[in-house]
This record gives sequence, structure tokens and C-alpha cells, in this order.
Amino acid sequence: MIRLILVCNGQTDWDLGNRIQGEMDIPLNEEGRRQAKTLAHQLKNVPIKTIYSSTLARSYETAVVLAKPHRLKVRSLKSLSEINLGLWQGMLVADARRKHKKLYSKWESNPLSSKPPKGEGIKEAYDRVITEVEGILARHRNEAVCIVAHGIINTLIKCHFLALDLSKIWSLVSSPGTWEILEVE
Repeated sequence: MIRLILVCNGQTDWDLGNRIQGEMDIPLNEEGRRQAKTLAHQLKNVPIKTIYSSTLARSYETAVVLAKPHRLKVRSLKSLSEINLGLWQGMLVADARRKHKKLYSKWESNPLSSKPPKGEGIKEAYDRVITEVEGILARHRNEAVCIVAHGIINTLIKCHFLALDLSKIWSLVSSPGTWEILEVE
């Protein structure tokens, strides 16, 4: 049995501004740094053996704070980075909805049948992430493993291990600065 701790990175200014981040490398804001400290405090007594993180600053910064009480080094992996949202990255959600009305509506209502222009589809991101996570878990049998990633990425992992319907992804996405533990066989 593996305890998989999924941590969603802390808040950024782009979260506050309702701006689409995707693979854009946006740092934590003051609230995000506070959330990382709170997460570290909440998880300090969990016997975490290893911490993996996305290479994006918001996740890596969160992971470094979490790793400190456990005296662990963070292992950053590009494959855990947030989904590539293509041309929507950097746009306000309202602008993406307006400029790409039909496609954005389809993305929201049926995420498995569409993808952002010049971006990555949900299934592509799922395949990338689950391949990596399965490899991580194979190396850490009977241990507590922490993955610090992003809302969509953590939700893909959760859907995989809890056999949840990927088409319902938007109702399951984690908020910044949150965590959960999955028991994985």
C-alpha cells in the first residue's frame, strides 16, 4: 500500500485575476507562500519519504516549503507540469470565453472531445502524467509519496486511482493550497 499525498500548489496573482496559467511559470504570491507554510505545518507529522514536484515555480516553491520539516530534497519533473493550455495561456478566462466562444464552451462541457488551440488535450495530459506517476509509485512501494502539482494534474491523478469519470474533471479540480491523501495498491 502506498499513501499518495496530492498537494495543489499555493495561490498566484494569476489565480486571483482569473487568468489562465497552464504551463506559464508564475510564482506564488504572498497568500500562496502562506498556504505553503500552512501545508507544511499540516503535513509535518505525515511520514513522507519522498516529494516530487512540477518544475513550474508555483509548485516547486510549495514543495520546497513542504520538504523542509521532513529534511527532504524535492525531485522536480517536467512531466508533472500543468496542462499546456496553448493560446489561452495568459488570457483572462472571460477573454478566452469571448474570443473562442464555441471551442471554450465545448472544452467546459465536454473536455475529452476538445482542446485549447495549440494546446494539450485532457487525454494527452492524462497519459503523460499517469505514466510518470505509475513509475514513481513502482519505485516507492509501502511508502508515503507526496506529489506537488497543479489543479488539473492532481485531478487527473485522482481520477485514475479512484476510477472517476474524466469527463467530470471540472467539478473535481483542486483549489490552490489544498491536499488530500489517496491509498493506492
